[in-house]
Amino acid sequence: MPPTVDAVIVGAGFSGMYLLHKMREQGLTAVVFEAGTGVGGTWYWNRYPGARVDVESLAYSYSFSEDLEQEYPWQERYPTQPEILKYANHVADRFDLRKDIVFRTRVTSAAWSEEDKAWLIRTEHEDAVSARFFVMATGCLSAPKLPEIPGIETFKGTSYQTSRWPHEKIDFTGQRVGIIGTGSSGVQSIPVIAETADDLTVFQRTPSYSLPARNRPLRPDEIAQMRENYRAFRQEQRKAAPACRSRCRPNRPSKCRTTNATPRTRPRGKAAAW
Repeated sequence: MPPTVDAVIVGAGFSGMYLLHKMREQGLTAVVFEAGTGVGGTWYWNRYPGARVDVESLAYSYSFSEDLEQEYPWQERYPTQPEILKYANHVADRFDLRKDIVFRTRVTSAAWSEEDKAWLIRTEHEDAVSARFFVMATGCLSAPKLPEIPGIETFKGTSYQTSRWPHEKIDFTGQRVGIIGTGSSGVQSIPVIAETADDLTVFQRTPSYSLPARNRPLRPDEIAQMRENYRAFRQEQRKAAPACRSRCRPNRPSKCRTTNATPRTRPRGKAAAW
């Protein structure tokens, strides 16, 4: 690891890997520090039963490489955590990103030197790197937080947290299980754990509004159609506030917008989309 680089990036998730690739393209040197043993960010850490993304796979992907778009074989409409992690590893290997990623390493301090016009970043292993740019690609929900429940620290049973799920498979057969929370991870894990647990109780503060995912394997014809229209689709993504678009957008963008519908046709359009 060089003592001086143009940029230090923290986190080897989707944004950290893209930043590394982009900086290389611009002729900059960079090093990425990652606490885990592999790339993938949230998809490396969140391995709980039922984990999957709620954005269609053909949209939940990098747009910087047309070759990557055309070649990667997505399997499901809404991919599971293992499939997304496989994609992240494919990207890391295809663009040779690992050589500039330091795994099993956390950043412990960063200090700006006005005299040198550079950051001095230190890690838990006492590495010290100087960089002009210091970029946090750690994500907005990367720090796990246990619920503040009296007695949780003395609980004698086995406990797990979805954001730090073990890499090995957990067998809930014959177990009494309690799940706290019905956010995304709770909604996804509850039905899967219930398949084998002897008894499952859900502790919920606020109900979530959930819809059937209508997940299924992708058909060859829709994969081909999406690949043919990827550029138009990406343009629509860039215009969207959440950067998400359904796959109706590339061919009929104007007809997919609620604001372009009349009060009479709007319910019909929503029903057709659903």
